[in-house]
Amino acid sequence: MQLRTVWAVVVATIGAYLLLLWPSLTGQAVNWRESYVLMVGRDLCRGEGTLWLPRVDTVAEGPGTTGMEFPLLNRAAASLACGGPGQVIAARALTLLLAVLGIAAVAWLAFREFPPEAASVAVVAFAFSPLVLFYGRTIQPDVPALSLALVALALMDVSMSKDRPTRWGFYFLSAATLALGALVKLPVLAYGLPLLALVWSRRGREAIADWRYWLYLPISLAPPAVWYWHARGLQRQYGLYDFALGASFPELLRTWASADFYRSIFVQQLFDSYAFPVVSALAVGSLIACWRGTALWIRALALGAVAFFFVAGDTAASRYLLSRSQHQWAFSACWAAFRANESQRQSSGRRASPRLRMDPGGRESG
Repeated sequence: MQLRTVWAVVVATIGAYLLLLWPSLTGQAVNWRESYVLMVGRDLCRGEGTLWLPRVDTVAEGPGTTGMEFPLLNRAAASLACGGPGQVIAARALTLLLAVLGIAAVAWLAFREFPPEAASVAVVAFAFSPLVLFYGRTIQPDVPALSLALVALALMDVSMSKDRPTRWGFYFLSAATLALGALVKLPVLAYGLPLLALVWSRRGREAIADWRYWLYLPISLAPPAVWYWHARGLQRQYGLYDFALGASFPELLRTWASADFYRSIFVQQLFDSYAFPVVSALAVGSLIACWRGTALWIRALALGAVAFFFVAGDTAASRYLLSRSQHQWAFSACWAAFRANESQRQSSGRRASPRLRMDPGGRESG
């Protein structure tokens, strides 16, 4: 597949994605969550709340102040249109724009890591998975946060090419982008594990000895830690728990002891209609088949997804799969690369290793 064809796949995917979702920007509300996001933004642009003290209009008495995700996107959309249909269109357009940014980040990562055919499968699998397609035009923070996490991963890849020194500007920009994504929606911190794996696979022990690599942790973790500590305090102070901010440790222990929890992780949440059942089955199977030859950061995506289930417990809604199971795009690429490798082995009449190999340009090939 030539580079021209690769670009055509990416452009066609993004174009089809926009054509499918653009008409829905003026549609009716999808769920109650959209109303809350718009409500917070409207109060901010009217001066009835602040970024530090967001409020909702669901109480008869009191200020309506509550803890939630950092309302940056709420404010951004409301600054374009404060209330009415204009705010709805602005908020959905902002989500759609960030969704396209996420598709572009997946394209960068996939074409850097896989053969062109496999990378093309990854881009299409991500863009048209039911979750990304559905929430890519809703007024919710899930897709924007996911896109920011993917951009952070792409920036990390740019910062640490194997054939050149670390580009510290991109490295720290990756940390700041992950922090912003976590402020928008906390579950994307699950991407910290593949980020760590990428650093280790590219720099190894050098990253342990150089103090600059360690700065990634406070840059990416301190802002969301401070904000969500403050947000939980607002919920306790004002008694409004409209936004889920995680479960307590005793609640998690009760969840881990339930058989339904494990059924939810390994059956329902992975293979139901939200998670692209056919792609899930093929992708997970291929990942197991070529696990040892798959890039470390891709394996870390899988492990990070499972770890997040245990941290989130029963508070994880189905849409949170956006943050913890959209690694399927990478698994889909593994499947395509594995099948291409098997076809090559059969056509050549000799046994080829299923292990993916890195070519001089930094991309894996069969």
